[in-house]
Amino acid sequence: MNHMFSIRELSSNSFSSPPYYYLPHHAVLKPDSTTIKVRVVFNASSPTSNGVSLNNVLHTGPVLQSDLTILILNWRFYQFVFNGDIQKMYRQILVNPIHTPFQRILYRKDPNEPIKDYELQTLTSGLNCAPYLAIRTILQLANDIQEKYPLASHVLKTSMYVDDDLVEAHDIHSAIKTRKQLVDALGSAGFVMKNGPPTQRKF
Repeated sequence: MNHMFSIRELSSNSFSSPPYYYLPHHAVLKPDSTTIKVRVVFNASSPTSNGVSLNNVLHTGPVLQSDLTILILNWRFYQFVFNGDIQKMYRQILVNPIHTPFQRILYRKDPNEPIKDYELQTLTSGLNCAPYLAIRTILQLANDIQEKYPLASHVLKTSMYVDDDLVEAHDIHSAIKTRKQLVDALGSAGFVMKNGPPTQRKF
């Protein structure tokens, strides 16, 4: 997985004066995983020289997250269900350039190369506001595509748990139509939906 595709390298003449923040980060190896073998963890709670971290000064934002228990129980009212997830959702959401100086990292591809400065251009895990910003982006998309993709809009507003959808329908044709709208609507905003075909519940 290419972790550096959404990162801008800083040249010597692109350094801005403070404020800025460098995110400590490290790799977590998952050798048994069939998809992501290496996951990068960013620590925005690491204090700076004045004892304050980036997370200390960020506003978390209101809770927009749906209740997972209610979403799962809601499946019991429908005959056909499916679920999926948005691939690398955070990496598809661009951050306003005025805020990217607070997402700087130090990195080098090889131990023999010099360490370089970079800025993360997309939403970054480890920031306490990241879940709110991601969900708020999806809700805005739901409003934007409501007229063209009404079924997908309803799913994005009511049946999402972070980057996962839990969708239901009373008949197979509605389920298939909803799935297609969801894939197309998310694709129009650069999100890739990974999900399986609708499945009939066993009563």
